[in-house]
Amino acid sequence: MKQFLLFSFFLFAGMMASAQTDGDYRSRTDGNWNSSSTWQKRVSGSWVNATDYPGQNTGAGTVTILSNDDVSITVSVPNAIGALVIGDGGGTNETLEFDDNNVINFTVTGSVTFNDGNLLTNNAAGTKTHNFYVGGDFIVGNTSLLTTLNSSDQINVILNGSGDQSMSGTIATISLQNLTINKSAGTATLSTNVAVAGSMTFTDGELTTSAASLLTIGNNATVSGASDASFAAGPVRKTGAADFIFPVGKIGSGYHPIALANISASDNFTAEYMRASASSLGGKDQSTPFAVANVSNCEYWNLTKTGSATADVTIGWTASSPCGSGAYVTSIAGLAVSSFNAMTATKWAFAGEATNQPGSVVAGSTATTGNITKTGVARFTSFALATIPTAGAGNPLPVVFANVKAYSKGTGVQLDWSNMTETDVLNYVVERSSNGVDFTTIANVMAKQNDGGKADYGFYDATPAAVNYYRIKSLEGNNTKKYSVIVKVDTKATKADVVLYPNPVTGNTLSLQATALDKGQYTVRVMSVNGQQILTKSISHAGGAVTTSVELPSTVKPGMYTLQIAGGSTVINKSFIVR
Repeated sequence: MKQFLLFSFFLFAGMMASAQTDGDYRSRTDGNWNSSSTWQKRVSGSWVNATDYPGQNTGAGTVTILSNDDVSITVSVPNAIGALVIGDGGGTNETLEFDDNNVINFTVTGSVTFNDGNLLTNNAAGTKTHNFYVGGDFIVGNTSLLTTLNSSDQINVILNGSGDQSMSGTIATISLQNLTINKSAGTATLSTNVAVAGSMTFTDGELTTSAASLLTIGNNATVSGASDASFAAGPVRKTGAADFIFPVGKIGSGYHPIALANISASDNFTAEYMRASASSLGGKDQSTPFAVANVSNCEYWNLTKTGSATADVTIGWTASSPCGSGAYVTSIAGLAVSSFNAMTATKWAFAGEATNQPGSVVAGSTATTGNITKTGVARFTSFALATIPTAGAGNPLPVVFANVKAYSKGTGVQLDWSNMTETDVLNYVVERSSNGVDFTTIANVMAKQNDGGKADYGFYDATPAAVNYYRIKSLEGNNTKKYSVIVKVDTKATKADVVLYPNPVTGNTLSLQATALDKGQYTVRVMSVNGQQILTKSISHAGGAVTTSVELPSTVKPGMYTLQIAGGSTVINKSFIVR
């Protein structure tokens, strides 16, 4: 066993040595970061005593604090370092301390790794927040302690890299005092739980979370800055009894918060915004006094708790809430807060109470943007915007068409579409055009369900032209018509061709046609000229040609964008303009 341990030690030491390159630094004693005597530097393949400290000049590579060393930063480091490793994995506790009466700024352009090391503040006076900028991944080992406060100072970890970043490690929860997301490009992803005790700031870029990698906001912590440009894309948990606005949304759909107020007792609440039809979860309770006429077919929120607290729940709607081209809210007087599976199993009803109280629309709300609050909610499941029966079933207006696509099949063209909320539809009219303007009817398809749920349809055009534009028109019993997006199919397109239509885009819907793609899973991304990802969606492709619609966020600004379709070894990029 002793021989094995010695072998392991020298193997580890050899691996560390082989990983070093010229320009790297490592600690050689306890001391001040800003003193050359604390460091050795890699020069011409050998370690020598440093004549400067990491970040005193530009070009510093990886910096490692090892051998139970305690290194303190007492003034801001003037230049960034490439990467930081705290702890050599030997089981001892190496430490990086932010320790001074002034605010310290410290920048790492690459990854930061805590093996068995600690990140501390150690100042007896003042209430300063030091800035720790991280451009790469943030990795924490199981034995590490972060931002342990020996004073009232705090450390703000700022993820500001231009590429993808993650927070991960073998530790169950990374506990930070402050965390800021400020990314002009790339994504930030939690791969383990992260708890914030002080302040959570959203400046730019999304933070992707999951049920297995939660963002938890402490009872006395604050959240600021959330917007369409920056939010948590996934579940967020809050603890305690303080009022709280969950900074949640979905990439491609923007920021859609849900709020709690007047919480009756300390509890744990977890919320996530879902960009999907609420009616897909189940039907609507039609019994008095819980009846709802309709629920949103574009979005809902999952909001759960662990204890018995009651609270006021506020949900809202914005210009990016609609998932179709029609209006979303037509009459704020008819709105309600509904919850799923609260009063009747597998059904939507007024939010969680045994009284017919739909909720109160917040003053200043309009049909475009606003909020509605339900007080004293006790049952927490899923929440969605709904309509009271006296206001009719059309508010919020359900999306009619989804999954509209067309693709070459044999010598013809196959069209597929879905109605997510089929109600009172007489039939569908398939229309074709050679120029995208003048359409003629080529088929009628009878509606088959009309139960308020999802209905899928298809039609095969056996005699297409070389270039074809298609749209679907629904004819409804109240003499109204609704049109799908227009999709384009070029049956003579080359094998590797991708066609975007229309280009320039004048609305928010873009049609993508790809020919002869291999069977598989593909990811479609839309990115701005500065690399900011504004939309992502997945396509399960059966092989061959495919045409699908891409709904751009309503917040998209005029300019040049790139659409990328990627899967397997295929990566295709196409530029388009939004007017």
